[in-house]
Amino acid sequence: MDATPPRRPQARGEHTRAKILDATLDLVARHGPRAVTYRAVADHAGVARGVMTYHFPTHRELLAAAYRRHLAQLRDDAADLPLDAVLDADRDTRTGLVYAFIKHMAEVDRLRYLAEFELALELARDPELRRDVEPASEQTRALAEELLTRAGSPDPEADATIWSATMEGLLLGWLARPDDAAHQARTRDALARMVDLFFA
Repeated sequence: MDATPPRRPQARGEHTRAKILDATLDLVARHGPRAVTYRAVADHAGVARGVMTYHFPTHRELLAAAYRRHLAQLRDDAADLPLDAVLDADRDTRTGLVYAFIKHMAEVDRLRYLAEFELALELARDPELRRDVEPASEQTRALAEELLTRAGSPDPEADATIWSATMEGLLLGWLARPDDAAHQARTRDALARMVDLFFA
């Protein structure tokens, strides 16, 4: 006999929401935001179609919640960075740690970050969607600022903007050229330069 206690209704609801949002991000990554319909997400998530509108009454709310989920996961990943090890290490080790982080984003979490860039373009097209995710985006920017403050940045606000934009550009380049070893080597060189600039 299965002794596992039944899942509480709230926990079931959170689990269902997570399945829907993960399915949404996967569809966005593979086919773009236009592929996100209630029918497609429900089928992909393995949930009843009626559940979709219960959790997400509008298409915009669904996309916004999916993007916020991705940003929360990104903040969790960044919080797990061994920053003390980066700060205490020599230049080559620092570069290796940052390179391993972006490599993981580009290869292991490839679909998540493809979804991020697809949704970023959607934010540019839809001001309401942008407003819906702005608080979560601000939390992510604040985390970068906090990390650079700990690294000793004299201007963490400006440096966080530069760091984030550069990392996004390097990541996008890797995503676009997943099998280009020469590009990956150039990325490592660029990261070494960033380490010199931001972790002196």
